[in-house]
Amino acid sequence: MRKANPFLLCLLLLLLGPPAAGAQNERVSFGEDIVVEENESFHEVVCIACSIRILGTVSHEAVAVGGDIEVESSVGLDAVAVAGSIRLGPNASVGQDAVAVFGSIEMLPGSSVGQDAVAVFGRVDRDVSALVEGETISELPLPVGGLAGLILLLLLLSFFTHLILVLITFLVAGRARMDVIAETIRVRPGASLLIGLGMVVAGVILFIMTVWMGPAGPIVAIMVAVALGVTLIVGYTALCYWVGRLLTKRGAPLLAALLGVLVVTLLQFIPFVLPVFLLLALGCAALSGFGQHTNWLQQQFAGQAAAPPTSAAD
Repeated sequence: MRKANPFLLCLLLLLLGPPAAGAQNERVSFGEDIVVEENESFHEVVCIACSIRILGTVSHEAVAVGGDIEVESSVGLDAVAVAGSIRLGPNASVGQDAVAVFGSIEMLPGSSVGQDAVAVFGRVDRDVSALVEGETISELPLPVGGLAGLILLLLLLSFFTHLILVLITFLVAGRARMDVIAETIRVRPGASLLIGLGMVVAGVILFIMTVWMGPAGPIVAIMVAVALGVTLIVGYTALCYWVGRLLTKRGAPLLAALLGVLVVTLLQFIPFVLPVFLLLALGCAALSGFGQHTNWLQQQFAGQAAAPPTSAAD
């Protein structure tokens, strides 16, 4: 039986959206608060435009975008709140990093953070008995008003838009695929750029050809646009993840993706950087077959070239 095309699988997954809430190892919610009960255990918990309360166990990451995180028990790796705060109850623990962007971190007696407690544009309030093994960073300056305020607003809008897309795509595609695509960027950046450029040229040619396709033209144009858009989003997510992994060596994937989004968003304001990122994102996703192998595309061409002799022998 012929294997399903990974391009089509990823396209369907991204169009259908992230896994349903209550999946076996992760829980994802949009707009509805998540409560992890005492007898519940999840691998990852992600809440967008809502808050998280953890009474049970989260073995890896807890991420809230536009909401707060309240930990009464334990989070195995990272707790990350964007536009929200983090509260660690008495004797609660976060195994690695606690990061709040535009929010505060409150640590009650006996609580602990295994590595760093970071409040970006916020503050960290620690009880004297609360333990932070690494660094405590808080109250970074927030420029407001005038040109600085306008630039900051643009950065924030860009950052949050990219962050939501990256988080959703990362959860849908999975870490294994993201690891492969990120490795493709590292080992084959030149080939990724060339393939990305080729995809743009091919897309433009197809769009022009739709003029002569009659009633089928608009349908073909939409299909091409969706295919390029999905490929770009998957590759862009891997690019952010790869950049984040360069900054943190601790193996926390969602934190790496978060840091990568922040850095890539800032770099995109440098002239000519954004086109390079877009071509690299398109190329790495296509070259790896959406995370199948770092040289997946070349293998497909080699397989197609070898197919006719096999058929002739049959």
